[in-house]
Amino acid sequence: AIYHGRIYACTDNGVYYASQSSPNLANYSAWHFDTSLIYPHLPYTEMEVFNGKLFLNYDGGYQKDTLFVNNGSSWGYFNKQDVEQKQELRAYDDLLIITNLYNVKVFDQSLNEVLNIYNPGGGIQPQSTARDNSGHYWIGDTFRGLIKTTNGWDNSDVKPNGPFSKNVFELQAC
Repeated sequence: AIYHGRIYACTDNGVYYASQSSPNLANYSAWHFDTSLIYPHLPYTEMEVFNGKLFLNYDGGYQKDTLFVNNGSSWGYFNKQDVEQKQELRAYDDLLIITNLYNVKVFDQSLNEVLNIYNPGGGIQPQSTARDNSGHYWIGDTFRGLIKTTNGWDNSDVKPNGPFSKNVFELQAC
């Protein structure tokens, strides 16, 4: 992520940053360990810039994640009670989309939750979520393939034409 003139990188041992204007980012000495974090030595998996803030997810294991936010001067908690496992953080214009293990939450610029997608035509286990210019959410799901929804209740599953299982060893034309 690029935030306030720095390039940030998540690692299993914390977060590193380098100046955006650094002439040689491949040089290890250009990178600095971020000690300003509340817990600097934790494994961080997701990072996104939204509405002038930097969001950072600590991967604590199954349903033990913590989302931190930097307001430009210090780190704090986004919602300390929310420990859902985060799969992805993504900013789209005026929305922050957080893809969790069993749902997708959408927040406005004031960080109010405006949509919780958890059951579009059945349960979901999303891995990634995108939003198109028409307001449709496209959810890449572990078991259902690609799900298209607008409000979290309407849906259409988009599945590629192919075998049901990876264990198929023969195909025949009919």
